[in-house]
Amino acid sequence: MCGIYGYFGNGNSGKLAKMMDTLKQRGPDAQGEEICEDLGYALGHTRLSIIDLSNLANQPMTSSGGEVTIVFNGEIYNYRELRTNLIQQGYNFYTESDTEVILNAYIEYGESCFDLFEGMFAIGIVDKRGISGKGTPKFLLARDVFGIKPVHYTIIDETLYFASETRALSTIFSSSLDLDKRSMQSFLSFGSVSQPMTIDRRISSLRPGTFAIWANKQLDTKEYWNLHLNSQPEADLVSHRSMKENVDELDSRLLNAISISTVSDTPISLMLSGGLDSVSIAAILKSHQLVDFDSFFLKGFATGPDDESSVVTYVASKLDLKVNIVSPSENIVDSFYGWIRAMDQPSVDGFNVWLLSKEIAKTHKVAFTGAGGDEVFAGYPHHRIAKVLQRTRSQFHFDSILRALNNIRPNRYSLALINRFGSPGLIWRTTRNLKKESSHMVNCDSFSRFDQIKSEDEVQCLQRLDLEQYLVNTLLADQDIVSMAHGLELRPPYLNKKLVQYAYRLPISQKINLDINKPMLVKAVNQPIIESISQIKKRGFELPYIDWMKKELKQEFLSLLHSLDREIMDSRLIEYELMKLHENKPDAFTWALGVLSAWLAENQH
Repeated sequence: MCGIYGYFGNGNSGKLAKMMDTLKQRGPDAQGEEICEDLGYALGHTRLSIIDLSNLANQPMTSSGGEVTIVFNGEIYNYRELRTNLIQQGYNFYTESDTEVILNAYIEYGESCFDLFEGMFAIGIVDKRGISGKGTPKFLLARDVFGIKPVHYTIIDETLYFASETRALSTIFSSSLDLDKRSMQSFLSFGSVSQPMTIDRRISSLRPGTFAIWANKQLDTKEYWNLHLNSQPEADLVSHRSMKENVDELDSRLLNAISISTVSDTPISLMLSGGLDSVSIAAILKSHQLVDFDSFFLKGFATGPDDESSVVTYVASKLDLKVNIVSPSENIVDSFYGWIRAMDQPSVDGFNVWLLSKEIAKTHKVAFTGAGGDEVFAGYPHHRIAKVLQRTRSQFHFDSILRALNNIRPNRYSLALINRFGSPGLIWRTTRNLKKESSHMVNCDSFSRFDQIKSEDEVQCLQRLDLEQYLVNTLLADQDIVSMAHGLELRPPYLNKKLVQYAYRLPISQKINLDINKPMLVKAVNQPIIESISQIKKRGFELPYIDWMKKELKQEFLSLLHSLDREIMDSRLIEYELMKLHENKPDAFTWALGVLSAWLAENQH
């Protein structure tokens, strides 16, 4: 796990030092650059050493023939298998790193190599093969299929600059921030910025599952993986199999996904909660003796029914786990601003992971996380609602009428009508919207394939939207930035192509059970501890931010909302949220405005 940056074209090499400095926390172990003004490129890398700790694995890395150079952020879990195949084809290897495997795989397979990789990655490539005269190299960027690892870019004076974080690119400009109005709408709707937009209109994100070629001063982006299209073979398999056969196949794919994710030359840890996702990972790691690991549990805020301490203690005793209880001692106000400083874009999520990562990073460089479990195994409440209503829902949707009714007076009745008669897309946007009113919902380029695909059932549509929107824009984006702020790599083993493709294609009747959450995960793991956990009401990995805004953070949020720029935010909206704070009735939208104000104060100069 690392930071990457650079440019393709006649860039300004004097800008690189600031870009590297911005990304050093992502790669404290080594830093390197390759600048070639004659060929018009620069590549930079900050390294967090995890696989092959030797200096030979430092980056940028160039092929033995000197024709291809890459920088890479992430991990390729199946690199050993690919390495064996490449050796059989005559390739020599001089390191034990997955970086060299990417390098040779690209030389052998070209752009088709990206679909061969199982893991998480953002890659920059300079391909000097075929250059003659005053020709320029072939320049590429690529990103993993789920968007676990970010790569952002901007184009200035016919040169493409790229980096792992938007703030590294911000150092190039004379002004620190140029707010994108659509990104602001996205944040106010969903609590994060919808990719490929960023909060800065000058900067874009490369979409997950795509690679881009920079040639003739133009960027050509191509999709190499698509959940619906690439899972067609699984659709054919699932349709001819019984539930038991599907469970057995899931069991095999789940075990493989977790097993290959353990590749590391440094100790591994696990972010543990009382939920099915992280406990299932722990159970599989222990029962199959895949790797020794330490567990970390964040405690200290939740009380009453939201306190998972007793569940975690029970899990630890049953699985014989060593659990480190993390109780943050820092003042919550100081922690809040520490988290804000770590974020390269505003988001309502990620504070919990920032707190836990800070502690884990003191002893580990790698941690497993259960991110993606709800998306892959249909574990959110709106997935279950879709099954309940599927029997009676009309094949015709009335989205425009339902949106109009909800705009007039949003309440539980208008939301019930949306759930009953709305399209999956409208249900998803209403569920994920911070204010629940349709007037705050954003329609923009980021919602590609937003409508239900003809051959999708309604749960599949909701799963795909959660994978392509909520997961990548909120959960994965936040987990990457806040963990790497502490030099910690997070690995989400559920986000494995073969596993996701199979789980997505399962029929509603098998993946949704109104009595047990994520029944196919429970059956696939097939351990008593998992069956016990599945009976517990689902609780998110959340913090009591509503209570904080009533107590410890109240004065801070009053000040933050007062300081919001009325030119970028409707003053009536700000006054309304201030009134809610005074009356001790803050909600998720109040939290979003306070976070936005704090982030702008830190980043807008």
